[in-house]
Formats: sequence, C-alpha cells, structure tokens
Amino acid sequence: MGFDSNHKRLPFVSIGGIPVLDSGNSLLVLDTGSPVSFARSGVVSIDTDCVDVPTRTEVVDCDELSEFLGLRVDGLIGADQLREHDLHLCLQEKWAVFTQSNPETPNNPILVETPSGLPVVRCVISNAQRRLVVDTGAKVSYLRSDLANESSPLGPLTDFYPGVGSFRTQQVSLNAQIAEAPASPQAFGIAPSAVERVLGAANLDGIVGMSWLGDWASLRLSCQNGWMVLSDRSDDRT
Repeated sequence: MGFDSNHKRLPFVSIGGIPVLDSGNSLLVLDTGSPVSFARSGVVSIDTDCVDVPTRTEVVDCDELSEFLGLRVDGLIGADQLREHDLHLCLQEKWAVFTQSNPETPNNPILVETPSGLPVVRCVISNAQRRLVVDTGAKVSYLRSDLANESSPLGPLTDFYPGVGSFRTQQVSLNAQIAEAPASPQAFGIAPSAVERVLGAANLDGIVGMSWLGDWASLRLSCQNGWMVLSDRSDDRT
C-alpha cells in the first residue's frame, strides 16, 4: 500500500522527540493531539492543498510554542487537518508525507477512534485496557494519576501543555502494550490536574507520546478510515 510514493517528503527535526516539519518556507509542529491547526501566516500547506487556519488558538500561539521548544516555529498542524489527509511519519529517517485519505486498509491495523476529532487507540497498561490519544506533540506519554498506583517511580519531569504552561510532575514506569507488540516497561508522566480534566472530559485515560511512539521506525495514520500502523521498518507500506 504505497500511498506516499508520489508525494513530497517533508523533512523534520526532532525537538525533545516532537517532530517539527520543514515545509521549505516555514517550520510547523506536527501535533496529532491538538484539535486545531494554526500558523503565523494564517495558511498551512498540506500535500497539494493550501489551507486557511487561525493565527493562534484560545490557549497557545506560535511565540509560546517557540519559547517552549527553544526554536522559532511558524505554526502547528493538528488533528483537524488529518480528517482529510493520511499521514506517514518516518521516525527513523525523519520525514513525513501527507496524502489524500485512502480507503484501502493495510494489514494488521490498530483501530483508531476519533470521538472528539483526535486519534484514540486502545492500549493494555498493567493488564488493563485503556483509551489513550495518539499525540505526536507530546514528548512523553501520560496517564491519569489514579492509574499509576502500582508503578515504579522514575523521578521528576518538567513539561509544557497548552493552556497550562510549564509544569512539573512525576514520571513512572508501567508495563504497557500497543497493537501486537509485546508488553514492555514504558515511561509515563502522571498527568497534572488540569490535564486530567481535559482527559476526563473526553473519557480518556492518557496520552501516547513520542517517548513511546519513538520505539518504532514509522507511523502511518488514517483518522478518516480509522486505522494506524506502527512498523519497525521505515519503508513499510503493506
């Protein structure tokens, strides 16, 4: 299923694990956990489309985002643009491709729900099934505090969340599994109260961040068709 063969590959730099795409004339954070895209110019380019977007959201703008990342960025591509486009994110070789959504389903997909427009998958954490949002804009994964009771402490963590700003929390280790991969110890931040409220409002248990997604060579995501594929091969298209 070679849906990226005739489309432009956008290189990205990894800032704390978060992919920042270089479109040639702008740097754009790729954030599947953000419901809204925005840009300084009011326009982002997706595949062959130029899409009008707001210049900021109610909770964050480009300057705040740049300050957190330590890199001047020009905008953010969020989940709203993934409703119409499929994504192939090659984590190993650091490029991304967007294409028009393809109804063909790959082999062994992970089922994706989009109840609030965000990609949500089911994971097994400490032998219990949980619903987590796939968030390429999160450098680490997160869980609600009540799910971390049997975890092993890893120490403090400083992070940033739109509308919350910088915060400090604890990081823990729990056995976790996604798709058919074997369970393995994964690091999770304990979600601060403001983030827990956001998760609770969407009936979510946590966030799959780049610290976990980075275990794979590539990620392919089709929100419109309800699937995701994680592969240990960067060129996997099957």
